Amino acid sequence: MPAEKNQSIWSVRRREIIAALAVIVLFTIFTAQRRTDGVEFDFGQTQLTIFGPKGASAPVTVDYMSIRSISLRSDLEPGRCEGGLDSPAFRFGAWRNEEFDQYTLCACAELPEYIVLDTAKGFVVFNYQDADATAHLYKAFAELLESKGLEVKAGAG
Repeated sequence: MPAEKNQSIWSVRRREIIAALAVIVLFTIFTAQRRTDGVEFDFGQTQLTIFGPKGASAPVTVDYMSIRSISLRSDLEPGRCEGGLDSPAFRFGAWRNEEFDQYTLCACAELPEYIVLDTAKGFVVFNYQDADATAHLYKAFAELLESKGLEVKAGAG
């Protein structure tokens, strides 16, 4: 009987180890798909450059002088992808919706908060990591534009 009990304990232990490994693998896959560091920003001297995740189109550049307004929005309907990346994790490229018609979207797909730039060349919409990070990025970017002496209308959308 002790041999059967040891075998039973080993069998249970092995199932626990397999279950733990499965959870780790699933968590790793889930977090890899939800990575929000795929959209990166370079706030240069005269322009903002937004780099998309792997598989995205070319980086998006916005000349600071071309920005007419900046707003923080949580009520935006993204619309449909016209060209670029549309994955469960990211949206990057040319998009179309009823509000802006054609515009540029650079965003983490699951976040409902967006920074909207109205520029001389059209609308550029982006977000970053989570709601708090997007709000902080909005505030910092508005302050950067103000520090450069640019008269940009800022406000919640």
